[in-house]
Amino acid sequence: MITRKRIRIGAVATAVAGFLTAVVVVGSQEAHEAPQLQLHAGSAWLASNKVGQMTLLDGASAEVAARVNVAPAGSPLAVSQEESNGYAVNRHDGSVIRVDGATQDVTRSAPAMADTIFPTPETLHALNSARGLLAPADPVTLTPRGAPQPLAAQIGADGSVVDANGHLWVFDDRTGDLVWFDGGRQSRGHAGTPGKTQLTVANGAPALMDVPGRQVSFLDPSTGEVDRSAQPDLRPDDVVAVSGSPRQQRMLISVASRGLLMVCTSSCAAPIPLGTGAGQLGAPLEAHEHAIVPDYATGRVWIVDLASMRVVVEKQLFDRPVKFELLTRDGVIFYNDPDTDQAGVLELDGRVRAVVKYDTSKPDRLYPAQVANNRDDTRRPPNAPPNTNRTGQQPPISGPGNDPNTPVRPGAAIVVKPSDHGLVGDDFDFTVVASAEIASARWTFGDGTNATGVNVRHHWDRPSQFLVSVAATLTSGQAVPITSTTVTVDPLEAPPRITRFIITPAAPVVGQPVSFGADVFGRTDRWEWAVRGPQGFEVGSDKHSFEHTFATPGTYQVTLTLVRGAQRVPEQRSIAVADKLPPVHCGAVLTASASLDRDLICPGQGATLTLAAPNITLDLQGKTISAQRPDPNGSVGILVHGSGSKIFNGNISNFATGINVTDASGVTLSGVHILSSSFDSGTTLVGGDVRTTRAPGTILNGMTLEGAVGFVFDDNSKVTVNNSAIAYHDTPTAPVTKMQCSGNSDCTIAGGTINAANFFCQRFNQAPTSNITITADAIAQVRAIADGTGGRCSSLTVENSTISLGTMSPVQLTLTGNTSLPNTFNSVKDANFTISGNVFTGFTVESGSKGTITGNTFQNAPGYGLAVKGGGGQVTVIHNTFQGNGTAGEADSGGLFVDPGVEGRSVIITENTGDDIGFDIKAEPRGVADGGRNTSTKGESGCIGRVRCTLP
Repeated sequence: MITRKRIRIGAVATAVAGFLTAVVVVGSQEAHEAPQLQLHAGSAWLASNKVGQMTLLDGASAEVAARVNVAPAGSPLAVSQEESNGYAVNRHDGSVIRVDGATQDVTRSAPAMADTIFPTPETLHALNSARGLLAPADPVTLTPRGAPQPLAAQIGADGSVVDANGHLWVFDDRTGDLVWFDGGRQSRGHAGTPGKTQLTVANGAPALMDVPGRQVSFLDPSTGEVDRSAQPDLRPDDVVAVSGSPRQQRMLISVASRGLLMVCTSSCAAPIPLGTGAGQLGAPLEAHEHAIVPDYATGRVWIVDLASMRVVVEKQLFDRPVKFELLTRDGVIFYNDPDTDQAGVLELDGRVRAVVKYDTSKPDRLYPAQVANNRDDTRRPPNAPPNTNRTGQQPPISGPGNDPNTPVRPGAAIVVKPSDHGLVGDDFDFTVVASAEIASARWTFGDGTNATGVNVRHHWDRPSQFLVSVAATLTSGQAVPITSTTVTVDPLEAPPRITRFIITPAAPVVGQPVSFGADVFGRTDRWEWAVRGPQGFEVGSDKHSFEHTFATPGTYQVTLTLVRGAQRVPEQRSIAVADKLPPVHCGAVLTASASLDRDLICPGQGATLTLAAPNITLDLQGKTISAQRPDPNGSVGILVHGSGSKIFNGNISNFATGINVTDASGVTLSGVHILSSSFDSGTTLVGGDVRTTRAPGTILNGMTLEGAVGFVFDDNSKVTVNNSAIAYHDTPTAPVTKMQCSGNSDCTIAGGTINAANFFCQRFNQAPTSNITITADAIAQVRAIADGTGGRCSSLTVENSTISLGTMSPVQLTLTGNTSLPNTFNSVKDANFTISGNVFTGFTVESGSKGTITGNTFQNAPGYGLAVKGGGGQVTVIHNTFQGNGTAGEADSGGLFVDPGVEGRSVIITENTGDDIGFDIKAEPRGVADGGRNTSTKGESGCIGRVRCTLP
C-alpha cells in the first residue's frame, strides 16, 4: 500500500490539492529585492482571468499575499494546487503554468498541451479531452514524460479525477466504461450510463453517480469494482452535481432541477430542500461536517449541517448570477469569481471576509520578487477606469450584465422528445425555446440535413452521436446565439438497456404494497422479473410493472432480464424491506418512524403526537387524528421538531393547529387533509392548519387545508406549497380563509388552488421582510394580498397562473404571464411594479405606485381595461392590447383611462393597440406623455386627450 498525502480533487482543474503557501511582506519596491516569506497553511491560489493573474489569498488574514502574471489579460484560466505550488492551464492555447509557492518563480509548458490538469507530488496529469490524450509531465519542470497516451475515451466535464494514490480515473461518456491508470491502463466496461454518469472522489477513492440508474457506487481503488452502493431518489431528467467526502464514503448530490441536497453513504438520507426550487446549483463542498452548496443563478450559498441534516445558513456572496468557485484548505473556505476582482473567505456561520484580488486601475502591479519573472506580460491599457477600492474592502460588485445600458443577449434551449437517445429510424421532436418570442429557427442535424421552424421532427438512418444545432431569430429581429445538443442513435440490433429501476416506495415495510417497474431503452420481446430474498425465490412477473407485498423483513434482490431474440440483458438491484412500523397512541413522543393503524381521538390539550428526532417518517395510512375538546389556543395535532421528517396520507381535524413545525428543516408534508379550529382574533391569526417557525426547506405536497387560518409561515421559514388546495367557506360564496408569510420568510405556492380572504406578509406595521411567490399554473383567488394595512410583503411575484388577487401592495410587485379570472378585480397600490405578458379583464394602478406595464392584453372589462389613478411615480404603458372594453351607451368606459385627478405622476403611453367598445385611450392630465405609435381601429377619434392614435 502506497502511503501518500491525500489529494483533494474535483472533476475539473479548479480542484484543490493539499498545500502550504507564502505570505509576502513587501518592503522596498526595487525589482532586485527578494521578499521575506512566512510559510503557513490555509491559503489558496485563485484565478484572476480578467488580468491574466494567479492570486495567492491568505485565509488567516483574508488578504492578498501575492499576485503573479501568468497569461495575457482575458485568458480563461483553470487553477489547481499541490502543496504550496500553484498550477494553471490556459484554455486558450492549452499551455500549463506552474508558480513556485516559495519563490513565485514561473515555469511554462509548450502550448497545445492540455485543457484539464491534475498535479500530484510525482506526476502532473495533463488531459486533452477534445483529442482524448493523456500527457504525463514532471510536476516541477513540466517536461513531458514520453509521448501523449491515447485514452480511447470521450471525457465529459465531470468525468475525470485523481484518487489519494495519485492515479487518474476517467469515465467514457461514449461507452459508459471506467478507465484508470495505476502504472498501466485498466478499465471496467459498462460502469455507468453513457453521458449521464459523474465521477468524483470520496474518502480518497473514486465514486460514481449514475443518474438514470439512480445508483451511487463507491469503488475499490485497486480493482474499480463496486465496494458499496446506494440508491438516491432521483429522476431520469434530474440535473445534478456531485462531490465526495474527504474522510468517509459519503457522496453529496445537489439536484439543481428540484433545489435539493442529497447525502448518500450505504443508504441515502431524506433529501434536504434548499428553498430554491429549480435553479443552477453547483457541486457541494464539504468542510467540518457541513456541506456548502453554491447557487450560481443567485450568487449565494446554502450551508447544511450534516449532523442534523438541516440548512443552517443561507448567504448571498454576489448580487448577480455568477459561476463562482468554492474550495477549502486546512479548514478555511474560499470563494472566488475568476472573471472579476471578487473573492473572499467564508465562515460556516455565514460571516464573509471579502477580498479584492487586484486594483483594477493597476492590475499589473506586482510584488518585488515577481517583477523579474513577468517583464514581458501584457499590461493594462492606459485608459482603464480608476478604482478607489482598497484591498480587503468590499467594492461595488461589477461584471457582465450589471450595466443597465448594456444590451442583454437572449439565450435559448433545445427540448428533445421523447429523449436524446434512440434507435436508427426513430423520430425525434425538437423545440427551441427562448426568453422572448421566436420568429424563425434554422436547424442542422449533423448528418448534412437541415430544417426550419420552431418545432421540427427528424430521424437518422445510421447510428452515431449527432450534434443538433439551431440558430434562432426573435420577433424583435435580434439573433440568438447558436444553441446545440447531442443525440445518440444506436443501431437497430443494439441490445435493450435498463436506464432506471422504479421501485415505490423506495424504503418499503412489511405489509405495504410495493410497485416494481423500470425505464427501458430499446426494443424488447419479453420482460422477466425475479425477486429473491432470505427464504429464496419470492415472486416473479412477465409484466412491465407489478405489485408485491412482503411478509417478512430483510434484503431482497430484484432482477429484471430484458429478452430480445437470443439476447438476454439482466440487471439487479437490492432493496431493504423494514419491519412493520410500530403503531402510535395519543401523546406519543416519536424518536423512530411509525404509522397509524387506527383513528386517534385524543383529548386536545398540548401536542397529540411529537416528532422529536430527525428523519422520522409518519405514515397516517388514511386514518384520522382528531381532538375531543381542543384547547383553542394551544392544542396541536402533530408537533415536529425533527429535521428531515415526513408526514403523509391522512386527516387531522379539530385542533387549534393541525401541524406545527418548529426549529426543523427539510420537513415534508404530503397528502394530508387538515381542518383546524383556528381563527382570527383581530390582533393575530390563532392556530392554523399548518404553522412553521424557523423551518427552512419545508415542503407541502398535495395538501388540503380547510381551516379558517390556512397556514402561518413565520420567523425565517422557507416553505413551498405544491399542488395543494387552500380554501374555507362560511358560505360557498364567502371565503374567509386567511394566510400569513412573515418574519423574513419566503413562501411559494406552486400549482394548486387558493380561495381565501387575505394573504398577509407582516402584521401591525412591522417592516416588510417576507416574500410571496405564486407560480406553476396555480389558481389563486384572494380578496387582497398584503392590503397595505400593516401586512406588506417585501416582494410579491405571480407568474403563469390564473388569478384574482384584489388589491396588491407589496414593496415590489411582479406579474408575468398570468390570466385573470373572468369579471374579477385586480389592482396595485403603493408598490414598484413590473406587469408583463398578462391577460386581464380589468386592472387599476392606484396611488403610490410606479413601474412598467408591457405586453399585456386588457379585454372585455365593462368599465376600463386599465385605469391609472392617484399620485405616484412614473408609469410606462407600452406594447399592450386593449380589446372589447367598455359598455355600449356608457361614454366613460373603454380601454386605457388616466384619471384627471392624478397628481405629480408621469404617464408615458407608447405603441399600444386598441379595439374597444368605448374609447381606446383617454388620457387628459398634463403629466401624460405621448410616446408615439399608438393605434386605434377608430383612428384619431379612438383616443381622447394628449395621446394621438392612428389606424393600425
